[in-house]
Amino acid sequence: MTHIYYLDVSLTGYSDEEKECVLDRLKPRLHPERQKKLAQTRFLDDRLCSAGAGLLFAAVLAQAGIDADAVRIGYRGNRKPYLPDFPEIHFNLSHSGAMVMAVCSDREVGCDIERLGKADMRVARRFFHEDEWKQLEVLETAGSEQERDDLFFRLWTLKESVLKVTGEGIRLPMNVFCVIPGIPVQMRMEQKQPEHSYTFLEHPLPGYHSCVCIDGNPGDVFFSFQNLPDVV
Repeated sequence: MTHIYYLDVSLTGYSDEEKECVLDRLKPRLHPERQKKLAQTRFLDDRLCSAGAGLLFAAVLAQAGIDADAVRIGYRGNRKPYLPDFPEIHFNLSHSGAMVMAVCSDREVGCDIERLGKADMRVARRFFHEDEWKQLEVLETAGSEQERDDLFFRLWTLKESVLKVTGEGIRLPMNVFCVIPGIPVQMRMEQKQPEHSYTFLEHPLPGYHSCVCIDGNPGDVFFSFQNLPDVV
């Protein structure tokens, strides 16, 4: 089974002082490593996202019946976190804007969420595969700006989720593989890589696009969406 969690940490209508109070109430529920990271984060909105990621990590552990306070966290590849004492449990975290997401599965998994905005064609030409940025250029002339922007962020989340499931990060350049949006999403590698059968689960949210990439069959998929006030 694959569990996918979303948490909106925007706290609309809260003053900065009230947001700080929420953070103070959340800190005891976070893993010690997350508490340390929180103390090193300067901006209030970034601290809320960090705390939200910590809460979703605790939800991942609770779902697996693991004591969050005692678990060890290791890092490999491009700082991809894992649980050395529970190698059968795979998870990943991502956040953008005021939305945080986490995924947990019994196989390697990666996720990415991005707040929608304007497509940056300079980024597309520099980092995307040629076939991908050509799709975007077609929409610049034969489509609409909205279609181009939506495709840009869809491609970005697809590609980021691949980098995160492999743990390669920037060591695997974005332009050596091509993702082909569709049902199902397909992927083509330009360099010889170990054989994998990746499954993509895309989830558009109001103002955001997100994607989960799983190495294999995701099995049954469970979704959870909550707002921060609901879990304080």
